[in-house]
Amino acid sequence: MVLDKKSVETLTFEMDFSTRFRDKQSIASVDSVTATNLNYVTSSVPITVASITFDGDIALFQLAAGTVDEEYTIAVTVTTTSSDVVVGEGTLRVV
Repeated sequence: MVLDKKSVETLTFEMDFSTRFRDKQSIASVDSVTATNLNYVTSSVPITVASITFDGDIALFQLAAGTVDEEYTIAVTVTTTSSDVVVGEGTLRVV
């Protein structure tokens, strides 16, 4: 998954875990959402993560800030209703 945002935007993004879960599983909690820069830009500004929640199989979170032309790895860790811990990753480009 590749996401785009402008550095001045605060946007809500989602990560759908439905293809990663067994039947009858859903998200019980979102344990963490992290944004790690890939260091394409010297002295890049970190991404701010806020408003973490979920709805069924979908984790929802807000991302703000960032540096133009930088890319960040977004990692979302969830625990399922069956106590499985699942990590989803994607890339955020700041344009």
